[in-house]
Amino acid sequence: MFETGAVPGRVDAYCYDADFEDSSKDAWVLDEWVFERVKKLFADARTNATLDAQLRQDKNVFFLHLLGLDTTGHAKRPYSWQYLHNIQIVDRGVKEITELIEEFYDDGKTSFVFTADHGMSDWGSHGDGHPDNTRTPLITWGAGIAKPNKTASGKAPGHEDEFSSDWNLDHIERHDVDQADVAALMAYLVGLDFPTNNVGVLPLTYLDADPQAKAQALLVNAEEILEMYHVKDALKRSTELRYKPFPGLGDEAHSAGHRAAEIRKVIDAGHPEEAIRQTYELIDLGLEGLRYLQTYDWLFLRTLITIGYIGWIVFAITTVIDLHVLTEEVPAQRNTASIAAFSSVLVGLYAMLLKQQSPLVYYAYAFFPVLFWEEIFARRGSLIKGGRSLFSHVESTTDIVKLVLSTLGFFGLLEALVRIQPPTK
Repeated sequence: MFETGAVPGRVDAYCYDADFEDSSKDAWVLDEWVFERVKKLFADARTNATLDAQLRQDKNVFFLHLLGLDTTGHAKRPYSWQYLHNIQIVDRGVKEITELIEEFYDDGKTSFVFTADHGMSDWGSHGDGHPDNTRTPLITWGAGIAKPNKTASGKAPGHEDEFSSDWNLDHIERHDVDQADVAALMAYLVGLDFPTNNVGVLPLTYLDADPQAKAQALLVNAEEILEMYHVKDALKRSTELRYKPFPGLGDEAHSAGHRAAEIRKVIDAGHPEEAIRQTYELIDLGLEGLRYLQTYDWLFLRTLITIGYIGWIVFAITTVIDLHVLTEEVPAQRNTASIAAFSSVLVGLYAMLLKQQSPLVYYAYAFFPVLFWEEIFARRGSLIKGGRSLFSHVESTTDIVKLVLSTLGFFGLLEALVRIQPPTK
């Protein structure tokens, strides 16, 4: 697999990663270093029988990480001559390595995958979620890869968003996939099991296989995703108090095993297209179930964090009032009953987290809200006296309305400032 910053592959424990940087040299040296190492590897195999045998084993993967393009893009910007020169080096290197691999094996059984880990803005940055930064190329060829679908006239399907309009490839059908799907594609091409915790969906349009084989492979993909759901669901059931299972897969009639068995019957009956349609629905359901489990505790955690943040704000206000508003110190009003009440709340939360085998950070989420609100309760006298002092001028209904409108306007302005997007560069 070739990845440019990431680039192509057969599949092995050899990983060439130019993971070093010398500021005194141009970054494309990183990519040249990768290509030279691969060439040396195959050259050594001509005189090293052990290495030659290792390279000719089944299910070898070569992963070439071309870091130069990434580094050049960040440092010199994507439209610089250095970046364009780096692209020429990568293009030439990919061509040479492809020919080298084909010549070495000479069996037509190698698949090549060319992709990247992220895009880049005109300024050489990424990470803001803009499509220019999240869209990446995915080009595949070789054994097991379907030929491209071309149209004689007009625009081929897949180009409706105009994103690739300047590529001069509108006559070739475009098949977009999620980045996680690349792992599923590579596993299928190599003949490996789908990776553990894989949430990628096998892109059937890339495969040179008959519908029956595609349906079988996609069902295995679905079963892997559903098994992952089953494991996580069982773990959640064993620890969660009053667990509510995902409704889509919660009973026997809708269980993962029952659905997969029904789809297999459709395949055996010779209806692969229908099986593929049902399998996609099952995969979507499995991914939805995984999302359900992943976010199961979010409401509880968000509630704790929100209560904690509000408590911190009120605590800060109390401190400001004590320091800058009140002219005399107001002693804290703690007693045995209040201490016992807040301690009981904390113990109850910790007991629940312990039963559910929650991560350690959850305990911090529970601790701080109790800490802040206990302090606020103890210093409630400062809040009451400070409030009377600050709002002593608010007497009429008109004054109350003005205060409310001013407060709403303040928070509205803050919200507007948060939502203002910087101009696209």
